[in-house]
Amino acid sequence: MFDLVRQLLTLRPEDETTNFQNVARLVDFLKDYGTYPPFFEVQQGVNEPECVIDGRPYIMFAANNYLSLSGHPAVKEAAIRAIERYGVGPGGSRVMSGNVEVIVELERRIAALVGKEDCLTFPTGYMANVTVFQALMGSYLGRLPYETKESVIFIDELIHGSALDGCRLSPAKTVTFGHNDLEDLEARLEEHASMGNKLIVTEGVYCLEGEIVDMPRYVELARAYKAKLMVDDAHAIGVLGSRGGGSPDHHDCADGIDIVMGCMDKAMGGRAATYAATRP
Repeated sequence: MFDLVRQLLTLRPEDETTNFQNVARLVDFLKDYGTYPPFFEVQQGVNEPECVIDGRPYIMFAANNYLSLSGHPAVKEAAIRAIERYGVGPGGSRVMSGNVEVIVELERRIAALVGKEDCLTFPTGYMANVTVFQALMGSYLGRLPYETKESVIFIDELIHGSALDGCRLSPAKTVTFGHNDLEDLEARLEEHASMGNKLIVTEGVYCLEGEIVDMPRYVELARAYKAKLMVDDAHAIGVLGSRGGGSPDHHDCADGIDIVMGCMDKAMGGRAATYAATRP
């Protein structure tokens, strides 16, 4: 690593602005130490327990598809019927020509599943999370107009990277609290009690540890400090709850969670992401 740093430090400023020599050196370094993403080509068994890569069989530990719905015959048949009726794309944005009835129906069903009034879909979970914080923490929501200095996001230190990127794009101040540390969260809330636009962000299930958070306690803190509560429930929806409604269903606290984020590429085995909430 020190050799790489020395090489980058010797790069002349005029070269740095005219070529990607420093990037090439970094890529070579990552390859030498076996840390460069290989981008294996999966030929068979996409999203299944067993797959074929470069003609060799492997056991897949990296995919989601928790309920094996991606390749379920009924799911594939429904997808084929939808393509036959609607084609493979709407041909425009939602505000132009792309507000297709099948998308509206999907959003209605997702909202009902997680116990909220309405829902909005996004192409991916990353796109959803980099969008929502700008909208929620902007100066046009709440007591109009909010000043940027009145907005603060309290975010778990182990939150997904997409949410961190979304916070960076937001005008709000970001405050990190210890992982699932409710005492630390309350201390941070107390420090910022005077701020008018507050948002707490956590995950319903932290997938790497299989950790289910104490959501009712988060609801209590949010209400006590007049903060909004957003839950990234990507790994809970379809898995937790009597009907698969995720954290709101499992903890019976849908009314206490303001915004529920979900992904369709985990338990549902598809693609896209959703935000569900109560209508204003």
